[in-house]
Amino acid sequence: MSVFTDEYRARGQEMSDASDTLLADAEIANDPQKLATAILGKGSANLYFRLADVVDYLESSSRQGAADDRLTRIRERNDQIRLAAAKGAASGDWSAFNRVAFGVGDEEGGGGD
Repeated sequence: MSVFTDEYRARGQEMSDASDTLLADAEIANDPQKLATAILGKGSANLYFRLADVVDYLESSSRQGAADDRLTRIRERNDQIRLAAAKGAASGDWSAFNRVAFGVGDEEGGGGD
């Protein structure tokens, strides 16, 4: 949950509690202003709760999008490693595999005289 979600839910709860207090008044039937205020308060509380749900949904969607991107990168790298391993096994040249799998350059590992 985010700060926005928590804030919207808290405001919704405050509105709902205030409306409940007004609705509990025995004289509310005789006071149209109190009745209207209580009804508007309940509607506003409901709006805040729904807004919090929307924020939750949008944040979870963005997290899911980031997770999907990460999985795509992992799959692409795994495909590169698999292809480089197949080529290395077929040709005996493992430099492409070493570069992809381990980030090692194409040097052959010699003395450099």
